[in-house]
Amino acid sequence: MQFPGAILFINKEVSEQVLSVIQSQLFINETMSDGYFISKINDDGYYVQKNKADGYRILVILENFNDISQPDRSLADVVMFVKNGLLSIEKNNYGPPMPSMTISDLYIHKLLRFNRKIP
Repeated sequence: MQFPGAILFINKEVSEQVLSVIQSQLFINETMSDGYFISKINDDGYYVQKNKADGYRILVILENFNDISQPDRSLADVVMFVKNGLLSIEKNNYGPPMPSMTISDLYIHKLLRFNRKIP
């Protein structure tokens, strides 16, 4: 089954080991800081659309998770918060937000299971 491209936001207080597990389990194509993500969007207004159309999954690490304006959360398909080995889905355009789960329980088919955007 082919899963769609997606832009995923995550808080920065994540260890390298946990980040590596998330990248592997979600088949992330590229990981970048929010500042770099914003610069990519400023350089190319269609950056998000092009990457999603190509089926890429981009993980954006948010410098300040509580600042919902930078980068614009409407650009994210999924917003995740990770702490102490637990992950909470704050926003999910491909399904409902989920209660907390362990990192080891997170897989792409769970996260993007509906394979369609919820209005």
